[in-house]
Amino acid sequence: MAMCPIQRDPLQERIGKIQKIVDEFNFNDFSNLSQWVEDLEERIRAILIARLEELLTAWVNEFSRYSEIGGKLITYKTVLEVKL
Repeated sequence: MAMCPIQRDPLQERIGKIQKIVDEFNFNDFSNLSQWVEDLEERIRAILIARLEELLTAWVNEFSRYSEIGGKLITYKTVLEVKL
């Protein structure tokens, strides 16, 4: 997951594969599964947070220079509205 494209389908595919493995371990009644799953969830969470930070940084950089260079992440003019 740390190296796959930051797109829905590749991420969803990898998460699905991981879930199948966990389900198989659960079905076979592996010992210490709950602790292993907790550790795995923490590792996945850390990877997803790092990837999200990477994507947000790239998007902000592109957004701030969009008028100069166009963009790969932003394919059309974007208007953001923040309401509190």
